[in-house]
Amino acid sequence: MARATEARLALPHRFTVPDIWMLADQFAEKRVEFLLNLAVRPDGSLALLDIGDLRIGQGPEWRHTWGWLSAEIDAGLAREAVRLAARIMRSDAVTDGLSRAVRSTVPAERMVAIAVVRRWSLTLQVMTWLEDALAADWADVRAADLACLAFASVKPEWPRRLMAVSHRSTEVKPVLRRMRLWKSGRCALDANYLPSWETNTGMIWSLFAATPALARVSSPTYADSPWCRRESELIDYLLNTADYLPGRLVIDTGLDALRALDDLADRWNPADEFGGTMPEFPPILTVWRPRPIPRNHLAVLRAGGALRAMSAFLRDPDLVNRLVPILVEQGTLPCTPPTNDPEGWASYARIFRDLASLAPQAALSLPPGYGPEQVERDVELCGGIPDLTAGTPALDDILVAMEFFRSVWPPLLDERYGRFLVVDLRGHTGESFAAAAERSLDRGMLAFRVPVPLWLLQNADQDASSWGLPGDPPILTEHVDSQFAWMVEAWPGQAETMARYPADSGLIASPALRQVLGAP
Repeated sequence: MARATEARLALPHRFTVPDIWMLADQFAEKRVEFLLNLAVRPDGSLALLDIGDLRIGQGPEWRHTWGWLSAEIDAGLAREAVRLAARIMRSDAVTDGLSRAVRSTVPAERMVAIAVVRRWSLTLQVMTWLEDALAADWADVRAADLACLAFASVKPEWPRRLMAVSHRSTEVKPVLRRMRLWKSGRCALDANYLPSWETNTGMIWSLFAATPALARVSSPTYADSPWCRRESELIDYLLNTADYLPGRLVIDTGLDALRALDDLADRWNPADEFGGTMPEFPPILTVWRPRPIPRNHLAVLRAGGALRAMSAFLRDPDLVNRLVPILVEQGTLPCTPPTNDPEGWASYARIFRDLASLAPQAALSLPPGYGPEQVERDVELCGGIPDLTAGTPALDDILVAMEFFRSVWPPLLDERYGRFLVVDLRGHTGESFAAAAERSLDRGMLAFRVPVPLWLLQNADQDASSWGLPGDPPILTEHVDSQFAWMVEAWPGQAETMARYPADSGLIASPALRQVLGAP
């Protein structure tokens, strides 16, 4: 294990740092970033890492980590997990490997090892706090809140915030919106916080985790909000019981004295008069928001996803093409279906029949030469399909999302339409969003393991967290006009996208189907 630890610390030096990173690697910062984001496949090989997927030091693997930290779990079990992780980190073999790396004759390797030792020391300090906090009695705070707060304090973060404001948004944001504090990059507010791969729980506690000053704004309905009660209870614990961040300041204020905090914004950045309309952070960011998709386009994407799922399951493209007409005719096949949807093969038969109903002889198939590399891409993509045994999420939505990310999303990335997704829930209730056929892609994205950060956008009165949506994606709530003016939406147009689909997907579309899509 000591040799494995030493070898792992040397891994970042097997890669050439991109030229664009050279100026930011003076203290091996980018090497450490590589180390924190490298993933090892089951066969021992390293998974490919696209530096474009790194968000303030966090890559796609962090999505799984935040998901685990945010999961509902008994506090006792979480405490045992923290203890086990700490024992591994402090084990003789691991510390021996770290010591060897620190004594390396290669300066860059020594620098990375020293950075890891410092990071682990801080992490163990936080884990000590977390172990005790998980044993405390709490009224509103959950184990996931404690875990996310603790580990958010040692995650890569920029810009470093100096103050976070715990407040009831409906009452306080209209006042904050007119303050200089609102635009300051040093103040942690959900309105100016840019999530990376965090869950919603992880995003909320990231505002407070490593922030040296916490302001708690009292207002008439502050205690009516579950999140405000959790924030207040945890702030009390940090103030009166234990805190991993020495010297943290807690400021209790009311709405009438809130504007006094504006003096802090001037002190943090005296050269900037905050005369502009845009905040210091985040910068203008291009995001992609799915629009309602017509039924015929959904039918095509769904059928494309079904072909990919069958390809991944059968690993024989020619056999897939031969089975589709049989499936359409008979409604089933004498073998296990690719997914555990309750309807089995009947769902796939219906999907291909829907495609055929678009026009006489409308069809989609895998092309000749659909080789092992393409099949492996299908296998990897299908790894993002969740459990479907309960009937929800719906297979129809999952296959639409899967084919979108297989065929439509890559060209959007190449054309710089953004690497962030926003599912816009405004104008919907939980029931209408679940029933809207044209929102199939949105629902599929929420349930599918998407390869990019995904956020929800809601109005203040929607309470999307109570809709029972899959996972725990960050929820951005619009309380005042232009709150998220830093988001710039990019959209190439649905008709244009589907006209390109046959070429982008690499699938064979029959002439009748190409005509439906408006493809050349």
